[in-house]
Amino acid sequence: RAEIVVKGGTTIDGNYKVEWADINGNSLTNFKNTSNPFTTILYNAIDGKYIVKITDDNQPLAKGENVASCMVLDTITIIQPEELVVKIEKLQYISCKGDSDGKLCAKASGGIIIPDKKYIYEWYKEDNGRFNALNQQDSILVDVGTGRYRVKITDHNNISKESETYLLSEPEPLSLEVMATELNCNLGDNGTASVEVTGGTAPYSIEWSNGGLESKIMNLSEGRYFVSVTDANGCHAQAKVDVVGPNPIIITNENNKNPTCLGSKDGCI
Repeated sequence: RAEIVVKGGTTIDGNYKVEWADINGNSLTNFKNTSNPFTTILYNAIDGKYIVKITDDNQPLAKGENVASCMVLDTITIIQPEELVVKIEKLQYISCKGDSDGKLCAKASGGIIIPDKKYIYEWYKEDNGRFNALNQQDSILVDVGTGRYRVKITDHNNISKESETYLLSEPEPLSLEVMATELNCNLGDNGTASVEVTGGTAPYSIEWSNGGLESKIMNLSEGRYFVSVTDANGCHAQAKVDVVGPNPIIITNENNKNPTCLGSKDGCI
């Protein structure tokens, strides 16, 4: 599309004679003229160079060098913009299962950018098989949970392009399984406790109530131990485990018999 505003010269009714042609001189008809101010518009045009000739009412009467002063002959170049392209990229992961702190970014290029904002952004999220509009119009979509998302961008020429669907996933729940070994003897200190971590986002930070920082702690006496685990995204989980020992040895039903006489050997315990 090309638009030319024409001023000057001599006209009776404010109109000019306009002729459009391609670079090879073939006449074109895909143009229109408007007034106030007089404007000639070439539409549905592809990449290339075009020739426009505009004359006023005095041009047919002019002779010699005066002809040029009543006519404008110019070459117009139309450059097609790059194809409008948009895709979604993950800007921030969802931290923990069930959170809504994810961020997505629309990476767009091509078309004709809008001053100060580049493009108009429209975000959508799938719900029951249907994509519904979200109330965010920036290139970055914030505070979102797991789901399927799309974004549509529109450029200065009102040309739109929609992205492919993007699946924003979330981590599995942070889960702890704790185990303990029994003491060999009552009041012993050879017990152990261990934790197995699944889900969340590795690596994990482990802290036991006795100060241990590994998945397994040793040389434990009888008692209850707590473990706290934090994953790479700051998600927390806690668990407890009891280290137990056997019951103490107790003598019951004590029955003593003293010797019958001095020197006798018939006593018993």
